[in-house]
Order: sequence, then structure tokens, then C-alpha cells
Amino acid sequence: MEFTAHSQAASRTLTCFLRFIYMPPKTDFVTVYVATSQPEAEIVKGRLSCEGIPAILRYEAAGMIYGLTIDGLGQVEVQVPSRLAKRAMDILAYNEKDTD
Repeated sequence: MEFTAHSQAASRTLTCFLRFIYMPPKTDFVTVYVATSQPEAEIVKGRLSCEGIPAILRYEAAGMIYGLTIDGLGQVEVQVPSRLAKRAMDILAYNEKDTD
């Protein structure tokens, strides 16, 4: 069986999904990044997922429905389990240092 790039991507997605499903039931989440838009938050979430850190996005529905970005309505919080927060912040800080 040939292992293509598509099947590798599907495998990574499944692995990330399974990690998220099998998190302990009473996991406390901590905000490690506040994005100004949904696409930015998805990129940050993907970066953390690549490092094996499950993340969820938290946002106000009004900002998403109406596309508002005024007074924080369009902000999206990227949250991770509290036990992984330091590692997540280190990864994001390293990436930010890389772009300066």
C-alpha cells in the first residue's frame, strides 16, 4: 500500500482528534493566545496541534455571525489544558521571536 501525502495528513488529523477526545474528563483550560480573527486562531491551534498540544477555540458568537471585530467581539481565545499551558506559551513565544 502506498502512503501518500494525503493519507499522512489524514493520519495526523486523526491523531490530533483522538488526543482531544481522550483528554481527562475534568480538564481545566487556560488561554495562551488571543487572536484578532478566526483564521489567525486556527493557525495558532494548528501549530500547537503539530506539537501534540490539544487546543480549543473560545469566542463570542456575535463576532462570528456578524463578522464584527470591534471592542473584542472578533477576538478568539486559544485555550489549552492547564497542565500544558507553559509548554504552549514557550512554543508560541519561540515562534514569535522567529518572526521578529
